[in-house]
Amino acid sequence: IVVSDQLNHASIIDAVRVAGVRNKFAYAHSDMSDLESKLAAASELQKKPKPNGEHPLILIITDGVFSMDGDLAPLPKIVEL
Repeated sequence: IVVSDQLNHASIIDAVRVAGVRNKFAYAHSDMSDLESKLAAASELQKKPKPNGEHPLILIITDGVFSMDGDLAPLPKIVEL
């Protein structure tokens, strides 16, 4: 399960697509309230085991520095969530 910033670089978006991730959520750029709600939805999906019996991981994926705007991801808050 991937939860990703909407303004991630195209290479990150492509990597998620090529990896075949089935459950994807995109949160509004640097919006920690939206990220929190997407994580809640991802947590619900995580309760359903995969065919092998394992529960899926939730990965938050973001750029550290968004090159188009030059702003920084709020990494301490992301880690906190």
